[in-house]
Amino acid sequence: MVWRNSGRRRKKRTKQVKKDVRRNRKRVSHTDPESGHLNRPGKPRGPHYLSHQTLDSDNGIIIGLTVTSGDTYDTVPYLEQIEHIHRNVIPLQAAAADSAYDMGLAHRVLAEHGIDFFVPPKEVHDRTKAELKREAFVYDEARDVYVCPEGRLLKLNTLRRSSSGLYWAYSRRG
Repeated sequence: MVWRNSGRRRKKRTKQVKKDVRRNRKRVSHTDPESGHLNRPGKPRGPHYLSHQTLDSDNGIIIGLTVTSGDTYDTVPYLEQIEHIHRNVIPLQAAAADSAYDMGLAHRVLAEHGIDFFVPPKEVHDRTKAELKREAFVYDEARDVYVCPEGRLLKLNTLRRSSSGLYWAYSRRG
């Protein structure tokens, strides 16, 4: 059997696939691409929008409102609203939020504007399934290593970034 090349490609192979560049490797709804995939404990999962309100609790009125996609961190619109209100509406003396906003960034930005920030500290949950917890390791300051309960050394490996800031990572590989 002989196959002849006609020189034409099938349409399936030449069709370009559009990708949403701003949400790389995230779930994007085909019916509503502006929404964001919400995946938080106690909330319904799926494509949603979030409404962020800033309230004047003394007078019982909403003084700021922002709507974002469901995958937006709450701290970003909160800080933008507080800064906008502080500059353009009324100078703020204090702001309060729930424990989800207890981040170094929020404390630093509000302190720069001279706004007292009241927030209960985040509860610390042990989300690891590790048999050995952080408290089981001993830090040897002279050698800049951690010693595991079995006597093995964990050497400084790299600088890592998380939502709460930068931290040094130690591992058996140096």
